[in-house]
Amino acid sequence: MKPFQNLSKSIKAKNPISIFTKNLSNFPLDSRNITNDLISIFTKQPFSSNNPELESLAPLLNTKVVETVLNGLKNWKIALHFFTWASNQGPYKHNVYAYNAMASILSHARQKAPLRALSMDVVNSRCLMSPGALGFLIRCLGNAGLVVEANLLFDEVQKMGLCVPNSYSYTCLLEVLSKSSCIDLIEMRLKEMNDHGWGFDKYTLTPVLQVYCNTAEFDKALDVFNEIHNRGWVDEYVFSILVLAFSKWGKESRVDKALHLFDKMKKSGFAPDISLYDVIIGGLCVNKDVKKALCLYSEMKEFKIQPDAKNCY
Repeated sequence: MKPFQNLSKSIKAKNPISIFTKNLSNFPLDSRNITNDLISIFTKQPFSSNNPELESLAPLLNTKVVETVLNGLKNWKIALHFFTWASNQGPYKHNVYAYNAMASILSHARQKAPLRALSMDVVNSRCLMSPGALGFLIRCLGNAGLVVEANLLFDEVQKMGLCVPNSYSYTCLLEVLSKSSCIDLIEMRLKEMNDHGWGFDKYTLTPVLQVYCNTAEFDKALDVFNEIHNRGWVDEYVFSILVLAFSKWGKESRVDKALHLFDKMKKSGFAPDISLYDVIIGGLCVNKDVKKALCLYSEMKEFKIQPDAKNCY
């Protein structure tokens, strides 16, 4: 299959404390009091589930309060405790924003087991979600290394009619799949996008480039790079992916290709950093091409880039 014939964001998770402060400032006074009281109760030690004040607050829960409380808790265990408690306070029911707030906390804490369980609960609770919310949740799973779970969730929410993914949802999934070595799967998802009539952009093709580089599929990687370049989408990150990949695989012809791309990168106005110099010089040293390695070393000194003492030079 050649997915790049006729080819028709990264959002970082926000700081929970800044989200909490912003959300709280927009709250009605009663909701602020509820939120502050819940945070106080759940962070106070020892915690008692029989706290009369907690029982009085349970009927006042809503999704906005729960989301804001989660973003205001600094400890993932306390956040998960609160999340679980809230889920048992009928008739309250978590919506996707509450799930995503909890998923973000668990992802940052690298807590795979509870995050995996949460992704299953989203499906089992038949939680409706927008394509953007699905993309956010997919990224949370991927950032914690739960690539299989992210791919499964993507299929399940479609199968159950909980979400109709769009190009953004697919782009988030491609980013996650790029962390694996499964070329067939990423090509299948790319074909699905094409079948839906969604065009590809830089953010779609960059993770595809990454997975081809990770698996040493250099001909395919160059096809993708050329597609990105021809459309005027090349940036420093795209160059870096390709240069690092060609350098690390070590064969002389590939290191020469890395040098060619490295020069092209500089001529395009992008300034390489120490990591790129390190890996290229390392590749040259492996191939005993000392002359070229010394030239790059001199270039680093000229640009006042401090060399890495670990390297061969």
